[in-house]
Amino acid sequence: MKAKYYSLIFILLPLFSSADVGDLLISEIRISPNAAEFIEIYNNGATQVTLTEVYITDATFRSGGVFYYNVVNNDGGGSGGHRDFNAKFPDGATINAGEYQTIAIRGSESFFNVYGFEPTYELYEDGATADGVEDMLPATLASIDTANSGFSEGTNDGEVAILYHWDGNTDFVKDLDYILWGNNAEAVDKTGITVNTHSYLPDTDIALQALIATSTHGSSNSWQRIDFSEGVETTTGGNGFNGADETSEDLNNTFAEASPTPNGIALPPSIVINEVDAVGAAEFIEIYGNAGISLNDVTVVI
Repeated sequence: MKAKYYSLIFILLPLFSSADVGDLLISEIRISPNAAEFIEIYNNGATQVTLTEVYITDATFRSGGVFYYNVVNNDGGGSGGHRDFNAKFPDGATINAGEYQTIAIRGSESFFNVYGFEPTYELYEDGATADGVEDMLPATLASIDTANSGFSEGTNDGEVAILYHWDGNTDFVKDLDYILWGNNAEAVDKTGITVNTHSYLPDTDIALQALIATSTHGSSNSWQRIDFSEGVETTTGGNGFNGADETSEDLNNTFAEASPTPNGIALPPSIVINEVDAVGAAEFIEIYGNAGISLNDVTVVI
C-alpha cells in the first residue's frame, strides 16, 4: 500500500493573557555604548494598554536611601548627581497587543545615528530643537538629567531597570518588571517597608535575586527576553501589579545576549519544530528548545 504524505503548516504562537497593565514586560535592554542605550517594552496582553500611569527607572541608590517607590512622596530618585532617571510615559501614550516600543536613553538623535530609524520615545531631547519623537516625562521635579541621565555613569556595574505602575494618588507603587545586572549593588528589597499608609509584601532577598549577567554585554549586542512567561517567577504574594514577585524572576535564564533588535521581536524563536512523521499510527511532532524555556505560552496549530 502506498504511503500518504500530507503538507502541514505549523505555527508557534504566544498565548496572550488577560489584558491589563500587568501584561507589560521589559523585552530588551542595551547599556553600551552610551549613544546606543535603550530600553524596549512589550505588551504581552491581548488588547491595547494605556501607558499614562506607567513609569520606568534605574533610580536606586541604596547607600543614600534613594528608591523609586518613594515617588509617592515626590522623592523617587533620578538625577541628583547619580545620573539615574525616573521617567513617566507621555500622557495618552498607548501600546498595542504584541507591540514592541523603544525608549532611547540618550535621545532620539543619538539613537538614529546608531540604528538608522527613530525610537518610539526619547528619555530627553538631545537635539538643538524638538523633533517628532515624544519625550518621556520626569516622574518628579528634575528626575531626568537632560545632560547626563544614562546607565551607571558609563561603568554599567551593578545596575537595575524597573518598569512600574503608580496611579498618582495611592501610596502603593506596583512593579511590572524588574531587571538586574552586573551585581546586586542597586537591587531593591521592599520587604516590610511602609511608605505612608502602605506596607509592602516580601520581595526576594537581595542575595538571592538573579542577574541577567555579572558583566556587561558585548559592545555590539544587547540583552533580550527569550522567555515571556518570566520563567520561575513567583506569581503570588508579591508587590507586582497582579501580585507577582517581580524580583524573583530567574533573569539568567529568561534573557540572552544577541545583536540588538529595537522596536522588533528579539531573538529567533527559542522553540522550533525539529522533526515530523506524518505516516499512519507512528505520526508525531518533535520540538526542540533552549534549556529552561517554558511551554506555558506556546501552542502548535496544524
